[in-house]
Amino acid sequence: LEALVRRHPSREGPAVALMRALYAMGRQADALAAYHELRGRLDDELGVQPGAAARALYQRILVHDPALAAVAPAGNLPRRVNGFVGRDREVERVLAVLRAGPLVTLTGVGGAGKSRLAVEVAARDGPRFADGAWLCELAALPDGSPVGHAVAAALRIQQRHGLTIEQTVIEYLRGRTLLLVVDNCEHVLVPAARLVAEIVQQCPKVVVLATSREALGVDGEQLW
Repeated sequence: LEALVRRHPSREGPAVALMRALYAMGRQADALAAYHELRGRLDDELGVQPGAAARALYQRILVHDPALAAVAPAGNLPRRVNGFVGRDREVERVLAVLRAGPLVTLTGVGGAGKSRLAVEVAARDGPRFADGAWLCELAALPDGSPVGHAVAAALRIQQRHGLTIEQTVIEYLRGRTLLLVVDNCEHVLVPAARLVAEIVQQCPKVVVLATSREALGVDGEQLW
């Protein structure tokens, strides 16, 4: 944005976008300076003042309008297009269990609605996690295959040099506060349980919500 403003110093659109970006980064003084530079250029070159959009944003920055700092919640949960009618009691009870420990596994036969329930719970509980709620779907993996790459892909992280993919995931999660939904674990139960156990042990601010036809068998697991 700064480069764009340098190339087009009299265009207000890039300057307004730069002001927003600077303020979102916590650089209020720089955001205000960007406005004053725009105003000075327009006055010197054209003898006009900035337009209404730039002036309004300047005033909002001056008063620290909370809406300017609002960001979309982190995560990758699918958009919920239908209501979850008739299962509010289930959701509330799973939420209570989820807030009591680092790992909850929803178990049941295929087609029982475990995945849908997990996504609904995660969507409602996600705002309490600074780094959001993330869904890792394992259904497409071949039976018994490793799950580290699937979890890394869901979290949008790349393997670090000198680390295995599992170590990369743990290193990434160790300092974050998030909810990780690991869906359809039953056909990759052993590798999924192994990675989840490492997350539970080494990532104190991460909560895992798993779905499986059978328990993972991890210490601290709560079954629903």
